[in-house]
Amino acid sequence: MIRLDVDALYVALDRRRRHSRLKWRDVAAQAGISPSTCTRLGQGRRPDADGLVRILAWLNTTDLAPYITTTPPEV
Repeated sequence: MIRLDVDALYVALDRRRRHSRLKWRDVAAQAGISPSTCTRLGQGRRPDADGLVRILAWLNTTDLAPYITTTPPEV
């Protein structure tokens, strides 16, 4: 099964946020997402498709590989 690794995405977002010395509200405004999307990511919940695209754009990447996890199918 292929899934979005929400924790890895949140870590990348937080790393850039801290490096830029921004508050989460500023990240949301710059990325074009709601502040609650940042909160939900921190709780391990997935963003919607548009939110994911905006987050990736804010991170300046189109590479999903670091944010994808695979698990073997259950038997």
